Amino acid sequence: MQTYRNMATAAKASGQITAAFLSTVEIWNPGTLESPSQAEQRFLYVTPEPGTVVFLGTGVLLMALNRIRRRW
Repeated sequence: MQTYRNMATAAKASGQITAAFLSTVEIWNPGTLESPSQAEQRFLYVTPEPGTVVFLGTGVLLMALNRIRRRW
């Protein structure tokens, strides 16, 4: 886990990563009950914007409605 933090810190210091981007990144660390922060990092993902989820949901809904309409 520390390796990824060091890499991210170095990238931010050199200007490769902006603070705006880092505010959208979430790090999931599974950990253990005895030492929650000592486990390896498993997943690194970016939280999608709400608009992206709305567009995706609308597209899926329209495809489903189109499929239902063609059956009639």
